[in-house]
Amino acid sequence: MYFVFLSIVVFLLTLYLLKLITNKIPHLFIDVPDFRSSHVIPKPTSGGLAFIFSTLLCIYLYSFFSNQPFFTPFSIGFLISLPLAIIGFLDDLFEVPQFYRFLLQLITSLIIVLNSNLSIPDYVILPLLILFIGFINLINFMDGIDGLIGGSFIIIFLTLFFYLNYEKTLLFLVFSLIAFIFINWYPSKIFMGDIGSTFLAAITLNILFFNGDFPETLFSMTVLTPLIADSATCLARRIYFGLNPFKPHKMHLYQRLTQAGMSHSKVSFIYILSSVFISISLFIFGFWVSLLVSILCVCFGFYLDQNIAISFNKSL
Repeated sequence: MYFVFLSIVVFLLTLYLLKLITNKIPHLFIDVPDFRSSHVIPKPTSGGLAFIFSTLLCIYLYSFFSNQPFFTPFSIGFLISLPLAIIGFLDDLFEVPQFYRFLLQLITSLIIVLNSNLSIPDYVILPLLILFIGFINLINFMDGIDGLIGGSFIIIFLTLFFYLNYEKTLLFLVFSLIAFIFINWYPSKIFMGDIGSTFLAAITLNILFFNGDFPETLFSMTVLTPLIADSATCLARRIYFGLNPFKPHKMHLYQRLTQAGMSHSKVSFIYILSSVFISISLFIFGFWVSLLVSILCVCFGFYLDQNIAISFNKSL
């Protein structure tokens, strides 16, 4: 009973906070478009503040009213991810030097590794730290058009919840993201900002690596393919062409699709539905079929890259 009530609360509270940011104090969180932006008019950012605060509050209220412990794997992972959200929030308001953002990503990644329930050999720790930092930045890079990241992570978290039999407080974050999508879908009224994208990346790592079953953790990661494939291939191509991989750009497939005239909604639907297909195949047919579907999604992305999106070379 408490859970159902708080699920409604987290949805409505997120909507209220988003409307507060967009209507009452938008000047505090304004995002001015630059050369890499996919929007053309200034809009409020830091919408991630709404779903992070609402989710954390409802996790606490649920533990209070149901006499359940507050410190669970999800809430611990949530708290571990908060420093990244805070520096992301500061980066949305000002511009935090890259060194400090990287340092906090490194510290957060190290805590996730040390907090993991998986048996991780010492020689794997350094490669994992590099992968974790890379993952956090790749997800942040993908937050560039309306609805893409928020919609994708609704599917990702639902998949992790059911496939890993994860604790139900994760659904508070799902309901909060659903509320966010109402305001962030094209034409959006607010962006989640670095506070939201880096937090979602970090909490995903916490969920995956606090799970004690490594095969299940590995299998469930296929649902991340649409986001990772775009960002990773773009990064590899930039390195191949001798470009600075850390410099802002508009070379991701999703960006080049919108530049070719495809609407934000259509592009976001492609990524979200790809995650849905991978997730369904994982539940019904298992890992190997979901891996095959993931490969097919990557092939479809290659088709879009070659036939629909503007040329990668033209965006150099």
